[in-house]
Amino acid sequence: MSTPDFELHRAVVHWADPVTGKAQVRVPSLLGADNVVDMPTTGLTYAEGVWNVPPDGTSLFIAVSVDRTQFLWLNAVDAAPVDEDAGADILAATGEPMGHEDRTESAMAFDDSTRIFTIQPVGDSFTIWCKGTKYVKTGTSSLTLPDTTDLYYIYFDPDGLIQYRTNYFVWDEDCPTSYVYWNSTTQKAEFFADERHGIVLDWQTHEYLHRTRGASIANGFDVDPTSFVIDGDGTADSHCYFTLEDGTFFDEDLQVDVVSTATPSANSWEQDLSSPAQIPVFYLTTNGWVMDDPTNFPFKMGASLPYFNDGTSLTQIDSNKFGIAWIVATNNLNYPVLAIMGQAQYLNIGDAEARVWSDLTLTDLPIVEMRPLYKYVFQVKDTYTNSVKAALRGIYDIRRVEASSIGAPTAAISDGSITTEKLADEAVTAAKIAAAVQDLLVPAGTVAATIKTTADTGWLMLDGSSVSSASTLYPSLWSAAPTSWKSGTTLNLPDMSNKTLGGSGTTALGAAGGSNSVTLAETNLPSHAHSINHGHSDTFSGSASSHTHSINPPSTSLNINDNGLNIVYQIGGYTSGYAMLGSTSGTMAVDFDGSHGHTGTVDIPSFTSGGPSATGVSISGSVTNYTGNSGNTGSGTSVDVTNAHLAVNFQIKAH
Repeated sequence: MSTPDFELHRAVVHWADPVTGKAQVRVPSLLGADNVVDMPTTGLTYAEGVWNVPPDGTSLFIAVSVDRTQFLWLNAVDAAPVDEDAGADILAATGEPMGHEDRTESAMAFDDSTRIFTIQPVGDSFTIWCKGTKYVKTGTSSLTLPDTTDLYYIYFDPDGLIQYRTNYFVWDEDCPTSYVYWNSTTQKAEFFADERHGIVLDWQTHEYLHRTRGASIANGFDVDPTSFVIDGDGTADSHCYFTLEDGTFFDEDLQVDVVSTATPSANSWEQDLSSPAQIPVFYLTTNGWVMDDPTNFPFKMGASLPYFNDGTSLTQIDSNKFGIAWIVATNNLNYPVLAIMGQAQYLNIGDAEARVWSDLTLTDLPIVEMRPLYKYVFQVKDTYTNSVKAALRGIYDIRRVEASSIGAPTAAISDGSITTEKLADEAVTAAKIAAAVQDLLVPAGTVAATIKTTADTGWLMLDGSSVSSASTLYPSLWSAAPTSWKSGTTLNLPDMSNKTLGGSGTTALGAAGGSNSVTLAETNLPSHAHSINHGHSDTFSGSASSHTHSINPPSTSLNINDNGLNIVYQIGGYTSGYAMLGSTSGTMAVDFDGSHGHTGTVDIPSFTSGGPSATGVSISGSVTNYTGNSGNTGSGTSVDVTNAHLAVNFQIKAH
């Protein structure tokens, strides 16, 4: 074989202008996947004002001089010899092409009842390339998968035969075609994906993009803003509805066009996404991943309330709490848009809003290529009257999240390479700061006052609520919380209503102490006395004891008869308690024959010490000392000892 002036190399038209005849092509085998070269018009024809330049994206061979200075259309090599074996040499050396020449030439299907996968021509044939060898398929290629739960990768081998394996495609050996996740418990292919990549993308670039970039959204997948209600009261099912528009994403070179239609065709990437979106729910059980048939709601109902996916089990969300559904775009042929069930329940909407895609545990998730679209947050209440006891509370756009099921971490950033000047406005947000860094800024367990009635994102209100599964939902707070707050995996938050914060000591850390009021006891009072001012007023009555009187009649003659002597006299005043004898008024009868008595009244207050006396009469007595208390008063009402204050709520950092 003579030394050639030119070699054949596969190229892809980057862009071409039929008016000027100018074009650029990529030659991956020589220049890499991204570099382009200009092509001359030599070898092209010109007619009716246009050049017959190949259109953008065309894959073809071009002639390249051995010294790499000339790049010509193959039609231009008549003027120079070409080594026709060079193309074969390149194919053998690179193992290219690898893939499906045109995926629309074939149709794939999977039969759950037989577990048989088939691929067949849409027309007369379809063409595949395996390690640089071309195979034209005119009939049906099929295989039967085992009845074992697993993810099966289906491909054509270097001999052009259909095969499957349970680990990922071998990049330089396999022509990827599909993958199927079979669940032996449900007896259903829970996921059926298209992997019919083209032949322009070489296997090495394919592997690089798959491991580092994954799938990317090109356009669409907008939520119709008129299709949902955020503040619904749960009286209608429509309070959970939303509509999703058509969209396109790329699985490396595979363009996935998701079309919304009320009558989707099987295995077509068509799906009813409007009025409302019909989205199946994907979740993990002890028997593997399961995808339910689509409903009007992107979540799964339990016996009475919606579920969340707690590990490998389904648990009903508690009334008055929140759940999440993660809406994703995939290369699943029948339902390309899925809802991955949230894996926890949340005490308030702020906590649900704080959840990010990377919080999900996607162990053995059988979706190789996908793009997150939206975080759907809903509230559950057993008092709602719609059929699902739930209402939508937020749809959050996460289409820009750099995430796929397979990918490599970003290279480390050197110290000092990030400066304020290099950051665009609003480039750094709380959502972009790692949870560990946020914990350093405000550690879990920090208590703060707020004038808000609901907790901030990442915080919980100290309102006496019980938080289920707190040990897994909020591990940092769980670690910081005192033992007295914990019961199993539940965290019982204290109620800070009508309380202030105080240092621990006499009161144990995390315990409530003190009171807003106090009732005083006698022992709380200082020593003291009460003065008493009082008097007595009373009368005394009685009779003198037996006694006699001696009378010396006056010098005048007295009339004495058998009835005795009648003397009229006056008992007048008295001096120093001694009565004086008057001369008129009153009658005293004197019986000379025996004893007798006197009756009368004495005003006690008029007496002084010793009592009154008169000739032949004496009266004496005493007043008993007064003892007792001054009487009870007061009601025993407690005393308010609350300090003057501003009323606020208290919240605790949960992450």
